[in-house]
Amino acid sequence: CWLAADPGALAKELECRAEEIPPGDPSTFVQHRFGLTDRSQKDDAKKRVRKYVAQAKLRSWIEASASFADFHDEARGLAARTGCEIPNERNESVR
Repeated sequence: CWLAADPGALAKELECRAEEIPPGDPSTFVQHRFGLTDRSQKDDAKKRVRKYVAQAKLRSWIEASASFADFHDEARGLAARTGCEIPNERNESVR
């Protein structure tokens, strides 16, 4: 679960302690805490997740998750091939 790659930031967003986020695959916990499991809250929950991702320090996700690092590199490669620029979040000067 890439959203949990930075437990401190996620805990702040979810208003919990980082220790409360289950190790391994915290997907169920994260979905529940964002409100994604409640149909009546799903649209607002999706907006909240989008905002969280948009404000995330992706460099910490890259450092914490090999699969996210691979995704980042693939996305940048595809973007470059289509003439679109995506910042290199591996670069310390970004964000």
